[in-house]
Amino acid sequence: IRFALAELLARRAGSRVDWLTIDEGFGSQSDEFLPLVLDAVKAVSNRFGMVLVISHVKQVQEAFEQTILFRPDGESVEVKVA
Repeated sequence: IRFALAELLARRAGSRVDWLTIDEGFGSQSDEFLPLVLDAVKAVSNRFGMVLVISHVKQVQEAFEQTILFRPDGESVEVKVA
């Protein structure tokens, strides 16, 4: 519903929603429904130029082909792009 509302409001303003960010939006999902929510995000991803999912949930991290991994290492941060 939120995706559709954002698209509707953007169209009314003569614009387009090009970027979707989901920040820690999966932690409250049960093991039963998490795969369904991930499938729903993937199903609408072609409507956006970029989809950014931020999550500490391992199953969510493994659900997407491209990942950016941040690991704190002392005072610096290691960044891995795969």
